[in-house]
Formats: sequence, structure tokens, C-alpha cells
Amino acid sequence: QTMAERMEQMETSDERDGFVSSQKESWLNAPCIANGRLRRAEVFIALQFFTILILFIVAISAGASSGSTLSMCAETFVLVAPPSTDDGIFALPTLPYGVGDLEPHIDENTMRFHYYKHFNGYRTNLNSATSISNLTEIQLTAMSGDAKVRNNGGGFYNHGLFFSTLCHAAQSGHPSNALAAAIDLSFGSYQQFWAAFSSAASSRFGSGWVWLSCDAQGKLKITTTPNQDNPLMTMSSFAGTPLLFPFLGLDVWEHSYYLKYQNRRSDFVTEWEKVINWKQVSRYYERFASQQLAVEWWR
Repeated sequence: QTMAERMEQMETSDERDGFVSSQKESWLNAPCIANGRLRRAEVFIALQFFTILILFIVAISAGASSGSTLSMCAETFVLVAPPSTDDGIFALPTLPYGVGDLEPHIDENTMRFHYYKHFNGYRTNLNSATSISNLTEIQLTAMSGDAKVRNNGGGFYNHGLFFSTLCHAAQSGHPSNALAAAIDLSFGSYQQFWAAFSSAASSRFGSGWVWLSCDAQGKLKITTTPNQDNPLMTMSSFAGTPLLFPFLGLDVWEHSYYLKYQNRRSDFVTEWEKVINWKQVSRYYERFASQQLAVEWWR
């Protein structure tokens, strides 16, 4: 058989290399079944199509599952109110604003964790550590008492003062005339006061608090304390320590700012000034601190 005859035979064959190869139709447009036989090419193409379809469905399902997981994680991350906040001597006070009302200066997530986890945690631990119901007394005797009472009593007192002196930025206002006069007398001007306060807050090493207090002579002082201590504790413990009555406190523990500001504490301090409730701070100064009394923020 010559080469030409062999080529002609291949061209007229019903099937070549598994594909229909007649002159009138190719394997691309040939019917799926010809002469009672299922074409291997069509089977191959069909298998590929269904394989791709199945892989696509699996990918979509996996994506939906992943989305659900992320949604669950997000829901878990948002802290909600504990089931009980009055299970003992001390109850968790209700905030006079919403946890998201201080945005963008203090973010809602930080507020939720700070208020429901940390503030409420100190309250819960204090309830289990003491039967003393006078929170001021706990501060004044903290240094000579049990460490658990000191740490959690201070934590509860300090956070109560902190949260009660915040508000929406639009309602921040200004110090009252009496407080403004005391600030000018003690620091020269509000700008000089704030420069000193923000410097103390930014440079406080480690965890602690920064305070604006009134001394026995009526002069205002800026001091810092470590951990959950406050000026009410220190003045009752060391001979020669001046009497200081704090009425404004800033929490510089990382839990108060790290979710939003990370290591930029000075940025947090700057933004915190914008949500200070100066009406409340002025009230604490005039009613308590200037009268040589410890601020009782629960009243």
C-alpha cells in the first residue's frame, strides 16, 4: 500500500486518534454518539467540565465556611456586658454615655474591654477580697492592708473616677471659673498645665496613672503613681507626704489605649483631652478636692 493510499484511508476513516474525522464534521461538532458508539473525545471533555464544576462548587462552599468562621471570630471579639454587675458590695456603675460615643478619640472596642473586662474585673475581685463597704476607707488604708484589696480597691476606685470624667467630644466644655483660676494660679495657664500633664503621662514608665490633685494649701499638683495606686493611698502611708486629693486621673496602662494606638501613648493622651468632661471634673474639684475631701464619684 502506497503512502498516498494510506493517507486517503486515514482521511475517510470514521475515527482517528479517538476523534471523528470525516470531511463533513470534526470532533468539535460531531454528535456525542455516532454509529451507536460513545466518542472518547466527548467523554473526555465532559469529564473535564464536570471536574471543573465540582471544584468550583467546593471552592464556593469553602469560602462561605471561611466567611462564617470570620464572622464568628468577629462576634466573639466584641465583648458584651457580663451577666451580673451587682453581685456583691460594689456594683458596676452605669456609664453616662454609650461605649461608642467617644469615637474616634477612644474606640468602642477598647471601651468595651476596658469597662466590662478590666473595670468590672477589679470590682469582682474586690467584692471577693473584702467586706468593707467604704471605698474611701479602702484607699486610705490600702498600703497597710492586704495586697489584693489594695490592687483591686485602687483599680475599682481609679477606673470609676476615670470613666465618670469622660464624655462625647462635643460636650467636653471647659474648666469652671473656680477650676480655671486654680489652674492659672498653679501652672500659669491652661496651656502650661496641659503641657506638664501630657508630659507626665507620656513619660510615666510602665503601667500606672497620672493625676491632677489639690493639696492642703489649695494648690494643684500633677503626680503619677504605679500600678493601681493613687494619691489617697500614698498620703496616708509615708511621713512627710503632702496631702493630695485627686479629682482627675488618666489611665496609662496599655489596656486603655493599645488596641487603637499601640505604642503611641502620646497620641492617646492628646485624644483623651478631647473627651474630658470638664463640667464633671470641675464639680469634683469644687465639691470634694478643694474642700480636702476624697472624690466620691459614686454619689
